[in-house]
Amino acid sequence: MDEYIDDPGDRAFLTIINCEQLCKGKPLMYNGRRCASTTVYHDGRKGACGCGPQWFDKQFPWNGELYTAAVNQRFFDFEGTMWCGDRCGECYELTPTGGYIEGQGEPPRFLHTITVMITNLCPAEPPNLQWCAQHHWNQLNMYGYMTHFDLENGRQQISVLGWDNPEVTYKRVQCTGKFQSLYDQCQCSKDFV
Repeated sequence: MDEYIDDPGDRAFLTIINCEQLCKGKPLMYNGRRCASTTVYHDGRKGACGCGPQWFDKQFPWNGELYTAAVNQRFFDFEGTMWCGDRCGECYELTPTGGYIEGQGEPPRFLHTITVMITNLCPAEPPNLQWCAQHHWNQLNMYGYMTHFDLENGRQQISVLGWDNPEVTYKRVQCTGKFQSLYDQCQCSKDFV
């Protein structure tokens, strides 16, 4: 295990890089793309992009069945907004590197690329602090990543991929057909009525 001190500003942070992580450098990169950490969750709520009925805190069925994600605060909205952040409704292509964080997951069984839509925030509060606490003053999570995707797994759609918190590369892509039309139902969509 390699360790280094990252000092963004006046405060020093110990970041742990394990040998199972394939992303290297600052920022962490793999094959010319930025890297992110991942976890899975399911809470059944509409999330910080308002993807559920307006008067209830329940998610639309598609928000728990398709590839959707919550992201860390700094990535969700650089200014710290916790509702309708800048990334709401954006789509990202995630590709496993084959790496993972020792003790936090396993190597992915399949290296399939998926496209996820941002529909929620992974807040910088317990129990998310080790993954999602990136802010202006702390640009990296505990494992050295600037970005974290907490993947919705309500219908085991991530588990069936053989993913157990893999390290991924990410790239913003255009949201296609069903994603865009479904996001228009969300309260943070510019087309929400």
